[in-house]
Amino acid sequence: MKPWHEGRPETKRIVVFPPLGQEKAFEAAKERLDAHLRERFPGYEFELADSGLYDEASVIPMCGIVGDGATGGILAPPSEDKLREIEAALSAFDLARSALS
Repeated sequence: MKPWHEGRPETKRIVVFPPLGQEKAFEAAKERLDAHLRERFPGYEFELADSGLYDEASVIPMCGIVGDGATGGILAPPSEDKLREIEAALSAFDLARSALS
């Protein structure tokens, strides 16, 4: 059985969720984290969520728009390897580091 997204262009929009219990540190580091992710993964757009989903930072690709007036159709998610690479970069990022360090 072929995947539902076969032949569709890949989305470059990723929503990043903070680890549960670290939402405040995540919020304080949002600018640094966004810059870090954009530098590490050029061509991708990251939206940083306010609430966590799991104990670890997590990502969900935005593969389309639901609702009236949706345009552009459905996009394929990035590969599982790419998503795990982004999650690994999140895990290695130091949320507590001062912006001036």
